[in-house]
Amino acid sequence: MVSSPHDYTKCNLDAMIFIDQTSFGVGMCLCDDNDTFIQAHYVLFHGIPRQAVAEVIALHKSIEWIQSMNLSYVIFKTKCKIIKDYLSSSKK
Repeated sequence: MVSSPHDYTKCNLDAMIFIDQTSFGVGMCLCDDNDTFIQAHYVLFHGIPRQAVAEVIALHKSIEWIQSMNLSYVIFKTKCKIIKDYLSSSKK
């Protein structure tokens, strides 16, 4: 396991699907290297994608959000196995 450097920001992200409302949302939460809450952000979309697609959209929106704040060192955290496997593979 690789240890994280000090002075970084952690961005936890997730996607939620609301079938009864025909929509889905992506949420992200920033914490510092001491796990102190900094800020959260949420985006709601119309439609019902597959869960993996919603998770990829969550990652994309998180990256856009981070860029808009000019943060330089961010660790993204997701529970989505498809994203984790792709980003950790050497066959990109």
